[in-house]
Amino acid sequence: MSVLKTAFHNALIVLTGHKTAKDRLREAWLTYLSDLSTDEMPDGFRENFLAIRDGLTSQRPVNNEHPAEATIRKMSPGQAARWSQDYAKLYLTLIGEAAPVQLRLVDTVDGEETAVEGPVPEFLVQH
Repeated sequence: MSVLKTAFHNALIVLTGHKTAKDRLREAWLTYLSDLSTDEMPDGFRENFLAIRDGLTSQRPVNNEHPAEATIRKMSPGQAARWSQDYAKLYLTLIGEAAPVQLRLVDTVDGEETAVEGPVPEFLVQH
């Protein structure tokens, strides 16, 4: 597995963990994604990754805080869930050809139903 796919795979595992949406997003971003080089990312993928990065680092940090920590700290749980869904969409484009099964994630945190659809990562497919 490439460095890029490994980082995205590990971040997805964190995003599906047991902590709050904000804590999962913070950990996934800071541990696996914030230091990724965009040089070897495919063109369309790179632009989407940069959009997520810009969105997750838009707030001015306080003291020694990372910009993502400042941004995520100011988010509502629903906003954090939507950023996580954007990440999941991006991950699905990265592994798009890997699994034929479809994944549907639904966010009902704010009473809105938003769906993310795409192929299921192979490690989530029950055999």
